[in-house]
Amino acid sequence: MYGQTGAGKTFTMLGRNFEDELGILTLSLRDLFSLIREDKDKMYFISCEYFEIYNDKIYDLLEN
Repeated sequence: MYGQTGAGKTFTMLGRNFEDELGILTLSLRDLFSLIREDKDKMYFISCEYFEIYNDKIYDLLEN
């Protein structure tokens, strides 16, 4: 996402720690794992990448 500082991009993606204010990432992962739990006859491999581009630099947000 791209936009002005303070426009709500981080809130949209992450939300808050309240059940009624979850962000897109939390909701997507919750739904994905719910679907996987329902289909117990298959095996899944899940991989995730999460990057930020800020001032023409790329940051891996999952890197420790």
